Amino acid sequence: ISDVSVHSAHELNGRVQIVMSKKKVVLNFKASVKKDRANLEVWGAMGINRQRFLLVSEPPILKQKIGKNWIDLSTEELANTPISELPLRAFPYWIMGIPRTSSPHTVLQENSYSNSFMQDNWEIEVIRSNRVEEGRQSLSQPHPKEIIMTRGVLSVRWLIKTFEKNGSRFDRGLSHQENNDRSRRIEFGSTFGN
Repeated sequence: ISDVSVHSAHELNGRVQIVMSKKKVVLNFKASVKKDRANLEVWGAMGINRQRFLLVSEPPILKQKIGKNWIDLSTEELANTPISELPLRAFPYWIMGIPRTSSPHTVLQENSYSNSFMQDNWEIEVIRSNRVEEGRQSLSQPHPKEIIMTRGVLSVRWLIKTFEKNGSRFDRGLSHQENNDRSRRIEFGSTFGN
């Protein structure tokens, strides 16, 4: 399985689709992942119901940011959040497309641009970018662009639009030129208060 370094910080954002039986929820997400911890922010359309969580794998910690404070979540409180069905201990690893280090796993399939593994009764399928797809942006290793976590009737699909590592940005949503144009417009607009 790909040895993505989880010791350096990674920033990811995109959309997550959670399907359980006939219920389906689609949210926007932003995750900051470092080593065995992740800050996860999820929100609905137009920023509605924005929630921030801190997930730590070892020892397991789950907190929610309410106002300016981080609050420990009880099992009952967790059940009322959009991430209640996620594999919380494994999340910092699985969102990077790698198995959790402290639990055994079975590799199901592995190649340069995709791999899948079983861990903790979940099947994780990771689809990685390829260098041709990224155009002029050079990567030493492909990064996750889609991760599907499945257990029984529950399926959680992460579509990763932007992946950043140590200040390097890989955005599949906009071309390099569009990103430059957008940056100039933002700078121009903020300079003149638009």
